[in-house]
Amino acid sequence: MGSPASKQHVAFVAFPFGSHPGAIFPVARAVAAAAPSAVVSFLGTVRALASLPPADDTPNLRFVAVADGVPDGSPPPREVLELIGLFLEATPGNLKEGMAAAVAGASGAPVSCVVSDAFVWMSGEVAEEMRVPWVPLCPGGTAALSAHLHTDLLRRKLGVGDQAIAGREDELLDFIPGLSVHRVRDLPEGVVAGPLDSPFSVLLHRMAERLPKAAAIAFNTIPGLEPAIEESFATDGVLKALDTLLRGEEGKRLRARAAELKVIANRAVAPGGTSTKNFASLLDFLLPEIKLNS
Repeated sequence: MGSPASKQHVAFVAFPFGSHPGAIFPVARAVAAAAPSAVVSFLGTVRALASLPPADDTPNLRFVAVADGVPDGSPPPREVLELIGLFLEATPGNLKEGMAAAVAGASGAPVSCVVSDAFVWMSGEVAEEMRVPWVPLCPGGTAALSAHLHTDLLRRKLGVGDQAIAGREDELLDFIPGLSVHRVRDLPEGVVAGPLDSPFSVLLHRMAERLPKAAAIAFNTIPGLEPAIEESFATDGVLKALDTLLRGEEGKRLRARAAELKVIANRAVAPGGTSTKNFASLLDFLLPEIKLNS
């Protein structure tokens, strides 16, 4: 049995609001199941961790609570945006404390890789300080991801504010990879219009600025489905497509929405298909020294 220092230790960090914890938890659980000799820590607030199912079948997966930013003795705000604001104010300090707790709970096994919800871009700074790779997960649509990654370009090209884009709502965004059939009106709120200075809009902008510094990015797609985005990401040398990443329900939704994707999707999720192969690529990246379960 190896010493704690020799153990591979992957720390997952959840954005502890809405459906976000549940979106990345299956990935953490699958990594733990595939590599039982590794340590997998899942960091989130107490409330977020309580929303997740138990992981009794993966004893090497541990929950680690991080501070939510709510002052001790004070009731939590009712508004979600206020809760998000308090959490963000507590970062990255709460994440650093969480990483220390994860190491202590793993008998001193140091964190060897940080995987986070892309919204928690501060995890990248923590990983950089720890001198370990950071891999953000982007379980949402790639069109929105491309829009956020090109926020500065969109603002230079279109201007900002409702008045700046008035009369241009139907213009095609054919200068952004993957958005050639999308229009200005389709852009997520906070990119060029809406509350640009809101905490959430600022969070997404900072996320986009930080993502190019990641070791790799896992996002939700099927190889060949969105060639323009895939080519752009490959050319930029920034992102690594790991297709649907256990997002079985998302795959089902795509097949129901577009019948022509049926063959592609079935091949992707079949044994030996691209989903299986690319999840194996993710495991190889996160746990290069571990012999994985087949």
